[in-house]
Amino acid sequence: MLWRVIFLVCVLGYLGITQAQPLPKNAGTPAFAIRQRAVLPEASGTDKASMALSADGRLLATGIGRGPVKLWDAGSGQLIAELSGTEGQSPHIFSQVDDRLLVSTSLKSVSLYDLNAMKLRWYLKLDNLLGSLNLFRGFSPDGELFIINSEGKGKVTVWETKTARMLASRHCSEPFFKSSFSQDSKTILTSCGGRKSILWDARTGNTIAEFSSPADVLVAMFGPDAESVTTITMNGHVIVWDTASGQMKNSWGRDCQIFYATFSPDRKVLATVGWSGIVDLWDVENQKLSRQLRISRSATHVNFSSDSRFLTANGHTGEVAVWNVADGSPVLNITEHRKDIDYVLFSSDNNLLVSYGADAVNVWDLVSKAHLAKLTEATLPAFLSNDGKLLVTGGQKKTVILWEVTP
Repeated sequence: MLWRVIFLVCVLGYLGITQAQPLPKNAGTPAFAIRQRAVLPEASGTDKASMALSADGRLLATGIGRGPVKLWDAGSGQLIAELSGTEGQSPHIFSQVDDRLLVSTSLKSVSLYDLNAMKLRWYLKLDNLLGSLNLFRGFSPDGELFIINSEGKGKVTVWETKTARMLASRHCSEPFFKSSFSQDSKTILTSCGGRKSILWDARTGNTIAEFSSPADVLVAMFGPDAESVTTITMNGHVIVWDTASGQMKNSWGRDCQIFYATFSPDRKVLATVGWSGIVDLWDVENQKLSRQLRISRSATHVNFSSDSRFLTANGHTGEVAVWNVADGSPVLNITEHRKDIDYVLFSSDNNLLVSYGADAVNVWDLVSKAHLAKLTEATLPAFLSNDGKLLVTGGQKKTVILWEVTP
C-alpha cells in the first residue's frame, strides 16, 4: 500500500509543472548540414555496432565479433589495420590520457593496444583469474590504473595500466555494483548495489570509510571537493557524507521512487526522474526543489548539456523533451522516433542534439531549432567527435557510417 501512496505523490507532484510543448520541425534557418562521408564495410558483426573514436577524432576502432578489431582513418574511411591480439573482442575505449592506447574487451579478456607502435602491449585472460563475466569499467583520471568488475564473483579489481598487474580488490555481495575513481586517482568509491557504499584505497584495497544509507543506493559519487561523498537513494533522498569520518553531513529530498538521477556539470542542479514522467530539478546549494518538468509520457533518462544550460528527457515511446534549465522553458519536443530512445547526446559546443533509437538517428540544430536529418539507414549506436564535425553511426548489413557535419 505504501508504494502506491508514494507513486501517487510522484505522479501528482507539485503545482507549476512545466509541460514540454511541440515546436515546428524547422523553427529557423539551419546552421549545419549532414552528409554521408563514408560507409565502412564489414565493420561490425552485429546489428548494434561496437566502436570507439579517439579523442582527436582521427581514429575509429570497430569490432566485427569474430576476427580482430579493425582500425580506420576516420577522415577518409580507409582501413588502416586489423589489430592482431584482439580476436573475438570489441573496442571499448581510448585512453583519455593518451588516445593512441586502445582497450578492447570481451567478457573473458582485455587487451591494450599501442597504436603509435601498432603493437599489442598486453593481453589478460580474465576467466582464468576472475571467472567468466568481467566488465572493464574505465581508467583512472591519470590513466595509470583501471577497474574491472567481475559480476559473477562479486569482485571489484584494480589494475596497473603499464604492467597489467592486479593491485587491489574488494568484494560486493550485491549484484549491479558500480565503482568510480576520485579526481586524484588515489581512492575508489564503490556502491555495492544495496544500502552500503565503500571508499577505499585504489592501490592497497584498504577501507577508508563506509557509508550506510537508510535505503538502497541508486547513485554514489564524489563531491566537488575531496572532503565529501554524495549518495542518492532510490526513494529520492540525497545524503552528503564526510569522507574522513564516514558520518552523515546532511540529507535532503522528498519521498518519491526514482530510477535515474544526475547532477549538472556545474554541480548546481540535480535532476531526478521516476515512472511518473516528472523530472524534479533541485537547487543543490539551497537543497530545495526549484522546478518540475514533464513530458507527456514516462521518462527513462535525463541528460544535461556540458554547459549545464539544457536538459533532455526521453520517454518509453520515442519522445524527447529539451528544456532550458534556467527557467524551465521548452526548447524542443521531438516526436520523430517510432520506438524507444536509446540515448540523447549533445555536441561539445551544445549546438547540436543527436537522438537515437532502434528506428533511426535524428539530428537537431539547437540554435535554430531546426530538424537537420532523420537518418533511417543509421543504426545503433551514434556518437559525435569532440569537435562536432563527425557523426559516427552503425549501418545496415554490418557496416558503420561516417557522417560529415558542416556549416
